[in-house]
Amino acid sequence: MSNRDLVLDYLRSIAPGDASNGEIVARTGVRPHQQVFMITRDLMQLGQIEGLQAGHEWRFWCDRRKSEAYSAWLPPLAGPIGVRRHQPPPSPLDRNRRTRRYESWRMANLRAWLRDRA
Repeated sequence: MSNRDLVLDYLRSIAPGDASNGEIVARTGVRPHQQVFMITRDLMQLGQIEGLQAGHEWRFWCDRRKSEAYSAWLPPLAGPIGVRRHQPPPSPLDRNRRTRRYESWRMANLRAWLRDRA
């Protein structure tokens, strides 16, 4: 059973109650805390659980019917928890390239606008 399954099963078992990441770590034994955070974030993005941030703490809960329906058709994640092979994280270099392109475009338009006004 994967760590993702442990977290989801725990949240299903306490439904309709909720739990923080710290409580999930204590009850499931999944460590480190950051891994639980990544798992709960991914499960929220997939719609299997719901969460709400109150101050610095997140609370998570599971609508059992909804999460079981999703689990029926979702393939298991391949590779490390939280890494979906079909969606690689954006590269910081790509972001820098896009920013430079935007800045270049913006300056060219500003120059053209100033030239037209002169």
